[in-house]
Formats: sequence, C-alpha cells, structure tokens
Amino acid sequence: MLILVEGVDGSGKTTLCKRLIDDLKLEQVVVDRTSKDYNEQWENLLKRSENSNLICDRAVLTELVYRVKLGGDTNMKLSTVEKVLSNKHTINIFCRTETEFKDAMTRGEDNITDEDTSTSLSYMYLIMLAIYVKFSNISVVQYNWRENTYESLIRFIKKDGGIIMT
Repeated sequence: MLILVEGVDGSGKTTLCKRLIDDLKLEQVVVDRTSKDYNEQWENLLKRSENSNLICDRAVLTELVYRVKLGGDTNMKLSTVEKVLSNKHTINIFCRTETEFKDAMTRGEDNITDEDTSTSLSYMYLIMLAIYVKFSNISVVQYNWRENTYESLIRFIKKDGGIIMT
C-alpha cells in the first residue's frame, strides 16, 4: 500500500503522516523531485507498495500543482502522475482546512508568503484532483483535522486501503 498525503503548507500533512507512521507502522518514503531519475523512483515505489506499507508526505500531485503555480522545472512525466495516483495500491489523502495559511504562518513556515497564493494552490489541488477522479478513476479522501476524526480515517485505510499485514 502507498499512502500519498497532499495539500498546501499548514494543512496538517506532516502531522498526519507522523501519526499514521506511528499508529499503522508505515515506512516513510521520500522522492527527490530534483533527481533525473524522479520517474524511476516512483516506479520502484509502486512495485514496493505491492508488499509494503508506505507513506509519502507530498507526492506527485504536489509537484504538479506547485510547478504550475510557482514555476520552475520538473523531471516529472504526466504519465508518472497517472500511474501513481491510479495505482490499485495507492490511497490519496488531500489535507485541507480553512485556516491552513494562518496555521503555516504560526509554525513559521515560509514556503508560501501570502494567503492568496495559499488559497490559489488549494484550489489548484481541487481542480487537479477533480480531473484525475473524473478521467483516471482514482479515489481521494479529503481530510480536515479540525472537522474529521482521525479514527474514521484509520478505519477507512484499514478497511478500504488494505493495510498489508506482515
């Protein structure tokens, strides 16, 4: 299983990942977006997800959204995005709160410097997710730590996501 946790700064991604790692004994994986073998790294993770429980704090969707909004180069192929998001072993979690920009500023994050950019990025995630849900048959769980219970997310992952028992 591969859990992808996506969302803008301050939406609760890293906190959620830490909890899931501890509670579900997941292995955190990191993909180097600047690497020339970016796409191959994802291919290898997809293979590993068949027999391991993995989690990634920010993944292909973040790379896509941030490059579109903020510019910059990427080594990512769109075919990789679709393979990763629609893989049968992938669970896509999109974190979003109404206070994500304020929460990011409170924690001293400086990646996003104004609320308009934060809001714009959040909407871009929603647009990209809607496109992939419509055309690639992916499923996405939207998680708002202020409104949703963590326990209901755990139940979903265990039931529908298929935690691999070792």
